Amino acid sequence: MLFYNRPTHARAFSFRPDPFAVFERFERQQEETQRAPYAELTAREDVDKVVLTAELPGVSPTQLDVTIKDRTLRISAKTEADAPQGYETRRKERSSYSFSRELTLGEKVDVASITAVLKDGVLTVTLPKRPEAQPKKITISTT
Repeated sequence: MLFYNRPTHARAFSFRPDPFAVFERFERQQEETQRAPYAELTAREDVDKVVLTAELPGVSPTQLDVTIKDRTLRISAKTEADAPQGYETRRKERSSYSFSRELTLGEKVDVASITAVLKDGVLTVTLPKRPEAQPKKITISTT
């Protein structure tokens, strides 16, 4: 038989090997890989600052590291999915993971005034602009 017509209903008692099983296994692995955690950043720019937000569900402040070196902002985290002390793991659906994102900051950012807040699983990093980089109001005279 050159082609195998795969039934659309559940195969409850089929003993014939499924030639599509390898593709299903590959598809599951791809889905798991695509769900690999990383910080998806959103940036908003105001007149006096740039605000970065990243959703980091399940990450505590002790697991999170926000650093700046040579105008490069680095956000990284490492989580552990171990059972608390005194408990035994019966089923584990969450895995340990780590991620890191790096952004190069422009000259307009005041590096000394950067703040970061983690609240309800959302990291907010505020990057204030230097005063000389902010727009200045020019008065208009009538003469």
